[in-house]
Order: sequence, then structure tokens, then C-alpha cells
Amino acid sequence: MVSARGLHSKPENLQVTEGLNLGELNIKFKRVTGARCYLVQYAEETTTGEVNWQSQACTTSRFTLKQLQTCKKYQVRIAVVGTNEQLLYSDPVWEIVQYQY
Repeated sequence: MVSARGLHSKPENLQVTEGLNLGELNIKFKRVTGARCYLVQYAEETTTGEVNWQSQACTTSRFTLKQLQTCKKYQVRIAVVGTNEQLLYSDPVWEIVQYQY
């Protein structure tokens, strides 16, 4: 739902699965009405718990992260960008980039 003030809902139903190729994660989520674009944000798990988000912009509700390190655990979330540059974030999801033989 969108009002004159902008976005009213965060991205929902975030799904993160292994990609077809080594070092890939497929991202899928429910699109948000009124979104200008989305930021797919991801961060590698650290021993300190520090989160260093990296972002890639997209305009659709499906995206593939590429060139990730294998055998590493990544936290992924989606930021929806509204018309007034406001941001709403999905709940994060963890996924391990598997090593494929």
C-alpha cells in the first residue's frame, strides 16, 4: 500500500537459494508497490559480528548475486527505495555459498 507519504510496507517473502554457478546466490522477494528500485544488500559473516553491507541496485524482484566466496555464510536483505528516497528493509536471511564440484 502506498500513500502520498510514500512506502508503507517492507519487502516480504525473501528467498535466498544457491545459484546455478559457483559463487552465486539467487534472490527472490515479493515486489513492493510504489518502489523506485531495490537494493540487494549482502554481508559476509565475520567472527566479530560486525556487519559490512555491500549493495547492488535492481528494479525487479529477482536478482542473482555473483562472484561470492564459496564456503562462506552471507546475510542478505532487501532495501526498497521509495519516491522520497526513503528506505524500508526486509528481515535478513542467512545462506551459505556452497562449494560445487
